[in-house]
Amino acid sequence: MVIPYRRVHKKTLLSRLIKWAVIFAIFLAIVLSVLIFLFNGNKVKEPLTDFINNKLGTEFTVNSVEFSPLYPNTIKLIKPAFNDTLSADEIYLEIDLKTAFADKVLAIRDLYIKNLRLNHDAPEFLRQKLSTLKFDDIKIAALRIDGTPVYGYGIKSDSARIRLYNITLNKDLIYSVKEGKLSFNKGSFLNLPFKNLSFAFTHEGDNLNLKDLHAAVLGGSIAGEGSYNLQKQTFTFNRLNLNKIIIKDGLSPFSSVSISGKEVSLNDCLFTNQEILLSGITGSASSFSLLHGNITADFKGSLDEISLIKHRLSLTDSTVSARVGSTETAGNIIGSLFDGDISFNFNYQNKDKTLSVNNFNLKNNKIEYTSNLETALNEFITPRQIYIESCNFSNLAFISHVSDLPLNILDFSGNIDNLAMIKGKVQNRKAGIINLDVNSLTYSDFLLNKIKLIATISPDLLSLSAPEIKFRSSDVSLSGSLALKEGPSFLLLQGKNFNLADLNSNLSRRLLSGRADIEVNLQSFGSFDKLIENTDGTFYLKSPEMLVSNLALDYLNGGDAKTRNFAVKDLSAALYDKDCGLYDLNLLGSVKRGNIYVSGNFNLSSDNVTANLHIDLRTMLISALCIIENKLEGNTTQISVSNKLNDPKITIKPIQRGTIRPGLSDIDKTEESQKTQALEHASQS
Repeated sequence: MVIPYRRVHKKTLLSRLIKWAVIFAIFLAIVLSVLIFLFNGNKVKEPLTDFINNKLGTEFTVNSVEFSPLYPNTIKLIKPAFNDTLSADEIYLEIDLKTAFADKVLAIRDLYIKNLRLNHDAPEFLRQKLSTLKFDDIKIAALRIDGTPVYGYGIKSDSARIRLYNITLNKDLIYSVKEGKLSFNKGSFLNLPFKNLSFAFTHEGDNLNLKDLHAAVLGGSIAGEGSYNLQKQTFTFNRLNLNKIIIKDGLSPFSSVSISGKEVSLNDCLFTNQEILLSGITGSASSFSLLHGNITADFKGSLDEISLIKHRLSLTDSTVSARVGSTETAGNIIGSLFDGDISFNFNYQNKDKTLSVNNFNLKNNKIEYTSNLETALNEFITPRQIYIESCNFSNLAFISHVSDLPLNILDFSGNIDNLAMIKGKVQNRKAGIINLDVNSLTYSDFLLNKIKLIATISPDLLSLSAPEIKFRSSDVSLSGSLALKEGPSFLLLQGKNFNLADLNSNLSRRLLSGRADIEVNLQSFGSFDKLIENTDGTFYLKSPEMLVSNLALDYLNGGDAKTRNFAVKDLSAALYDKDCGLYDLNLLGSVKRGNIYVSGNFNLSSDNVTANLHIDLRTMLISALCIIENKLEGNTTQISVSNKLNDPKITIKPIQRGTIRPGLSDIDKTEESQKTQALEHASQS
């Protein structure tokens, strides 16, 4: 292979090693070959120095010269130097004497240089001096260089060990080299520190064929064989082994590196950037390419951990098969998440942040929901387009540690198909299906023993069917559909002989007991934006006997004849005194074109109650009238409600008082007495 001479800033690594080191020794070989027959080892130093200085017009010095007439083709120079331009600690030279006096070719059998030092003028100096020599070509069988600094093509090392074989050089500084070995104790490649870098090579065309490449780098080691293109500055590996390599700052430091490989093996490697952490990477990567900081590979293997750093989500003990690319990553992962098993196929498009998931399986996972996990999920879901083609989960548990969501689920299973979430919102392009079986759900201490749910989500329709919602001792059924654009919608809720005690929890200040029949049946037809005003239907609540704690409704029909006004919370507090029994409760309701109408009646222990209520859902105004009557005692009270639904005004007006019994006036007196006693106690103390 013939490579033309180029300027310093364009030289290849080999050209730097050869022209800066070899030519210096070659020139000495030529001038020495003329003198070796004339002088012995004790007399050669001064004539040699004078000859070189006169011939080249420069200052040449040498500490000592070792030469013997018994071996006229060899010579050793100790500390030779040309001013400050070139110097070495030692040069050993063995030449073919016959060629030293030939017209065309000088043959050097062996050339050894120790600690060669050059300044920036050395290449031009050697080029000028070599042009004065008579030989057309110089052939070197073996060149050995130790302790020489190397700075070229990204490599920086203060000490190198170089072995080159079968070198040919002409006056125009065009050279060829067949093979060699290079090693460096320490240095850097493209500012990447390394230790114990070594490799052997053969030279073919523009390529160096690399063998036995070894280096300690990035906290681990590499080994391999392949080739390096001198013109393109690209590596191509037939085999590359990476052992315990640690890449902490992503691939940006490798933006100027071009590497490809048929087969790359990895053992216990780590990769991290600002978004992802991959640890314990072990496996093989075929069709590997690293170009401009972008990696492409077909990876098969295992990882100890896959963590989304910003989202604080981690998969462990994973088996991975994936195609990694600069714009797209796709593959299959099997591992552990939340103390359970996870597996899925995925495709992720980097540019538009689109994640497609198929065959997503979760089993025996324990999801502990914290504020950090809530934030992580929001941060992961919100900026992305996520498509779940199929998801199956079984024996999952959910435990919330968020105070605003006191939800715990002992066990749930089901599947989700064709679900799309665009930037945090469900936006299905086709019908998505959700099947859910829940066992033992508690919200605070409110218990649902079992839920069986089937839901369908499409661009036009949301449908829901829960044929079984089981409480502690009773159950209800729920079904419905909602037209998201235009069409029919309905809601049907039914509960027969429902145990009202199943609704008791610390979410309510009042407790219930008794049984009731419940039904809600609503229909609507038309566009979604007119859903409320197009809704019609009925609902009812019937109970033969119901007990409500801390609701003294009897007080409303007792006390004095004074009219009183209340806000809801004030009246609720005023009646928070004793329990109340409701008998023969019968509430009937209807919904007509955005209006809710309710009429009902029930009996208290000694009173009869009738009520009518109207709510305009468009204006959210409420109006209601209730009559409490005890004909035997001659007591009658009217209760009216008005104003906005979120701030109703309640007026309690006694109509007739035939019997004196406890009422709201007694509560007023009790409160005033308590205030008086508190004031007296404070004044005495």
